[in-house]
Amino acid sequence: SLRERLLQVSAAFMVPSGISRTEAWPLLENKIIGVVPDRKEIKVDFSLYLKIAASLCIIALAALTVYNFQEVHVITGRGEHQLITLPDHSTVLLNAGSTLQYNTLLFAFTRKLQFTGEGFFSVVKGSRFKVFSQHGVVEVLGTQFNIRSRKNTYEVSCLEGKVKVTSLANTSPVILTAGLSTALGNKKLKPPVAFKSEIAAWKNGEFYFDNSPLSEVLTTLELQYDIRIHFDGPTARSYSGYFTASNLDEALKLVCLPLDLEYEVLSQKEIKISNKK
Repeated sequence: SLRERLLQVSAAFMVPSGISRTEAWPLLENKIIGVVPDRKEIKVDFSLYLKIAASLCIIALAALTVYNFQEVHVITGRGEHQLITLPDHSTVLLNAGSTLQYNTLLFAFTRKLQFTGEGFFSVVKGSRFKVFSQHGVVEVLGTQFNIRSRKNTYEVSCLEGKVKVTSLANTSPVILTAGLSTALGNKKLKPPVAFKSEIAAWKNGEFYFDNSPLSEVLTTLELQYDIRIHFDGPTARSYSGYFTASNLDEALKLVCLPLDLEYEVLSQKEIKISNKK
């Protein structure tokens, strides 16, 4: 070892004759220095690592930019219907007050999208197609179905093919074939039942109700006519009937008369409905 070598050199060193100890110390230092290995200075080029880190950041930023650029977010306002063609040529007809969101880049691989409101889906055959909403997931291969997913409502109706509906409450999935529908009740999906053909009549501006809560009917009026309804009376009532989205005055009469209600036009956007005096 280095320590042993130093001891060996110092032990063998004799003060030369004719010189003093003071003069001998420099000679000893020279011998010691001679046995110490040369130290090599290692330089690390940090600029290379910085260049690599910068390149990775640029790549990540570019990927994030491309991803965000591919985001599609569609919103339909009150009184608006909109037909959306998806990247795989499937179509979605959105009812008023609905949203549809997907990423074009990811959709090509996953065929997944986020949805709220009401929409009629025509899905082309291909890989599995999934529609996520606040209450559940609808999974299909190729079919036509209608989804209504609003604040307190979740209803799926299959018009063609087959769909699997799963509640986010982790209940057992329900399989629907053409002509069957299911709805969420008490946090569980109800067994499949047959539905009337008018379930998707909203596509043609017609709205049918069968013993539906009055609150749901009034909300539909607000959405389709872009109005605000002030209701003075108990909403815990049911309504069976229909109205169209083409004539507000006629729609109000069709809803109010059977329930013995009256309405007053407060402004172009505001209606007051109350019990008849």
